[in-house]
Amino acid sequence: TYLGLIKRDGPAGISLLEKGIEANPDSWQLPSDLAMLYYCDLKDRDKALEHLKDAVEKPNAPLHVRAFTQFLMVEKDQAWGAIAMWLRFQDQHRKNERLVDVATEHLEKIKLQVARRGIEKFEEEHERRPASLEELARGGYLPLREGYDLLDGVTYDPEDGRVRSSLLKDLQIKRALYLLNTAVKVYRERKGRDPATIFDLLDVLYRIPRHPRRDQGYGYG
Repeated sequence: TYLGLIKRDGPAGISLLEKGIEANPDSWQLPSDLAMLYYCDLKDRDKALEHLKDAVEKPNAPLHVRAFTQFLMVEKDQAWGAIAMWLRFQDQHRKNERLVDVATEHLEKIKLQVARRGIEKFEEEHERRPASLEELARGGYLPLREGYDLLDGVTYDPEDGRVRSSLLKDLQIKRALYLLNTAVKVYRERKGRDPATIFDLLDVLYRIPRHPRRDQGYGYG
């Protein structure tokens, strides 16, 4: 691939991609490729994140690019930037229930990521698990702000140290049911009958896109 060729010469590849970005300011692919060059080959996560932030602001930036941007933002203690990114996406697609659900899933995942990072930091400093999420918040281990509740819907079990989101589970079940219902519909159209067992649907399920934008990347992150 052309990206593989670019990787063979880091500085020249960077220069070529930067010129491409300048000539194609609406492209999400080029800043995304530049970000991956920095992330995978040059091991520079800060520069990778810088270009990913540029990529997700472009028209039609795919979900997997947004998800990876979220991952690096939370890693760099920029959770609120990741939250703002998905809230904007949610607002832009507020008439599309499935895309709103995708954004909500990621917002719930950010809450869990932030809580887990706070718990890890607390354990490192105190050599024990926090008794509650409220103890984390009081100790400044959670980046709380007014206007958006990072703890809403999040539960924590101090016995096993796990955090959970009931809303995230509900959304994942909803998505699974959507895929299953779509598979049944496709099967009926192809075979003219209902599937006898779930195994009849395996080939159909394999071919159904796992997110609502067929022409864009893959995965929810």
